[in-house]
Amino acid sequence: MGGELRDAKKVLKNLDVMILAVKGKGGYKDRKMFRVSDLEFDQFFTKCVADFRAVFINIVVAEAMLQEPAPSIHVRWEEYLQRRAECMAQLGKK
Repeated sequence: MGGELRDAKKVLKNLDVMILAVKGKGGYKDRKMFRVSDLEFDQFFTKCVADFRAVFINIVVAEAMLQEPAPSIHVRWEEYLQRRAECMAQLGKK
């Protein structure tokens, strides 16, 4: 779990830079495609950032699991869900 958490923090730091780059590129021309209020757009953007973060955490956990030998006594899906939840919980404590 420690390695996954370290990798997730590194990936999320890089993701924050990518999000800032996307925000910096966007302007009035890009914003006018979204015909909603500023508040609704900010809420949508916040949800998108959270979704991006979750996707990156899922990838980090899945890649770590794929490098480990599979146990023969149980299905890995439950383990994946548990480890992903632990990683998200640790990152949420910041």
